[in-house]
Amino acid sequence: RLLGTDGVNKMSKSLNNAILLKDEADVVKKKVYKLFTDPLHLRIEDPGHLEGNMVAYYLDSFDPHKEELAQLKKDYQTGGVADITLKNRLVEVINTLLTPMREERKRLIRDPEFLLSTLKEGSLRGREQVEKTFKEVKEQIYLKL
Repeated sequence: RLLGTDGVNKMSKSLNNAILLKDEADVVKKKVYKLFTDPLHLRIEDPGHLEGNMVAYYLDSFDPHKEELAQLKKDYQTGGVADITLKNRLVEVINTLLTPMREERKRLIRDPEFLLSTLKEGSLRGREQVEKTFKEVKEQIYLKL
C-alpha cells in the first residue's frame, strides 16, 4: 500500500489523497506539484533530504530506471538538483505509466455494448463458479452429518 499524497495516510480516493488511474496528465501534474519534498532545500545548491520526501517515495515506487534515479537522488542529496526537477520527473513517470490505461479506458467508454456484454459474461461465469462451489460445500456438509 502506498502512502497518499498527504504523506500520512494510505492512498485513498475518499481521503482525497490519491493519484487516480483515470486522472488526466494535467491533473497528475497539479497533484505532483503539491507533493511535499524537503522544506530545508531552499536553493538548488542546498543538499536535499529524501526522508519524508513524497516525490522521492513515489519515484522509488514507480520509476523503472533505478540506476538513473539513484544518481539523481545522490545529486539531490549533495546539492545541485531542484525539487521541481524531481517533480517533473515524477510527472513524466506517472503519465508514462497511466497513458496506456487512459487510452484503453477512453476506448472502452466509447463502446458501451462491449462493456455490458463483458459484465454479463463475467457475471455468468462468476455465478457458475459460485454454484459449483456451493454444491461442493453442501456435499461436504452432508457427508459430515
